Amino acid sequence: MLSESKKMVHKKTILSHKDWQQIKQKIRPDTVPIKYRSTKVQVLADYLGSLDWDYFMTGSTGYELTLKSARRLADRYSNNLPTGSLFFWVAERFECKDGYHIHGLVQLPESNLKYDNRSKWLMGQYWQLATGNKCIQNDNDGIRWEIWNQIDNSPYMKGLGAHGYCAKYINKKKADYDLLITKPSNVYN
Repeated sequence: MLSESKKMVHKKTILSHKDWQQIKQKIRPDTVPIKYRSTKVQVLADYLGSLDWDYFMTGSTGYELTLKSARRLADRYSNNLPTGSLFFWVAERFECKDGYHIHGLVQLPESNLKYDNRSKWLMGQYWQLATGNKCIQNDNDGIRWEIWNQIDNSPYMKGLGAHGYCAKYINKKKADYDLLITKPSNVYN
């Protein structure tokens, strides 16, 4: 409670529309400034943003991934995808534990899988195979794995920045990335 001598005095001020807009912009900006990106990162982000991705994925394993093992895992996962798929991946270091996990953008070719409601589920199964997970049941009741290595396949939504999020890792010292195109299994380099 304020004493009699310390009463608050409210001063009524009439602001012009221009002054009100300036104050409002300081309190709640209409546009959020984009963080500065190096030219190399911005060029890659723009390129990735120009492609029609189907999924943004994040995958991890029950075992510790090094940069080398993350690259091998990304190659195995890409090889499980249908022929003609694009897979841009980055290996990101965990903040609170040792090792890495993978973020990626997946573009499926024009195929039945691209338009099938089960494609998200099937891509999760591809991840389990790539991680070397042991299948303990595969019958009419479904597929069961010894453990479940975490995978999140979210439909790609253009304009939300997943391509820029992946691209920022090309300047990181302890990161790895690549753009993989799935070839038919009988094609050799």
